[in-house]
Amino acid sequence: MRRRGRGWFAAFFLLVPAGVVAQTSRTAVIEQQVRDKEQALRPYEPGRLEKLALLAESPFDPSKPSTAVRSGWYPLFGTLPLRGGLSFGAGYRTRLPGRATADASLALSFRGYRQLQTGVTVPELGGGPIDVRVSARFRDYPRERFFGIGGDALVGDRVSYTMRDVDYVVALTAHPNEWLKAGLDAGYLSSALRPGRDSRFPSVE
Repeated sequence: MRRRGRGWFAAFFLLVPAGVVAQTSRTAVIEQQVRDKEQALRPYEPGRLEKLALLAESPFDPSKPSTAVRSGWYPLFGTLPLRGGLSFGAGYRTRLPGRATADASLALSFRGYRQLQTGVTVPELGGGPIDVRVSARFRDYPRERFFGIGGDALVGDRVSYTMRDVDYVVALTAHPNEWLKAGLDAGYLSSALRPGRDSRFPSVE
């Protein structure tokens, strides 16, 4: 089975513990997760390793001079969905003529998830107050889950599917003065749904 789609869409995914009994509804699971989190709230503080990773992964800021852009290789950690398992990868970024910058990255996980991204940022296009970002992203997520439609869908009815898509985006950001900034994003999405590869659950077909 293979289904293709093109155009705009919004998707939301829910992580549910595998040990929940089959007749529990998604709504009940969410309510229990909220109660559990409320009892264990505490300020979040990233560890040393995470701080270093966040520093290495810091995105380009077109408002900064090109000398502030760190060119070269950088690591990626935890950039893929948690259900894909431990993820890792690497990227490369560099300065282009003028103040433009380019970057590309590849992330993989131990459960077969893949994501490839590339993009070019041109600040102050033509000397004007407009920044342009052109990017493309390929995703291959083979263990996505679908429970059914609505909060009353049973956890035991979940199935597995593969999500594969390519997303192209052009982003324009105008900053005519220090207190006003406006942006517009336009994109094209090509997606395909395939049989799932999570052995714990039936495939969607």
